[in-house]
Amino acid sequence: MLLCLLMSVSRCMVTYVRCYRHTAHHRRYMLANDATLLEAVMPCVRRALRASLLRVLWHRSSPMVVAMPFLCLGLLIGGCSLAAALVLSVLLWLSVLAATVLASVLALWLVHQPLFNDLEGKANLQKK
Repeated sequence: MLLCLLMSVSRCMVTYVRCYRHTAHHRRYMLANDATLLEAVMPCVRRALRASLLRVLWHRSSPMVVAMPFLCLGLLIGGCSLAAALVLSVLLWLSVLAATVLASVLALWLVHQPLFNDLEGKANLQKK
């Protein structure tokens, strides 16, 4: 689960930085027209979160098709009821998705200010 989180957060940050650099003119246009900074970068944030979730869903789709029946079978052999086994399996899958979203949002929030300062400084140096 930790490896999955690290891979999805790294994909999220790479997508965010690419989108941030690619949409610099659009972001400046929005900021000039009285948009807040959050409104200006929201398309980049959405793309980054979508990229991290798609990575998790892609990696989790095939193992969950194989692992979910074995997990349910193990829980049934261990003495759980069928309903409890199904609920636990679904909750495990949903917890992975929730952890991915939470980790990606936390990473974007923690990196937000230093990233903006660093990228804007590089853009200003390249213009001069």
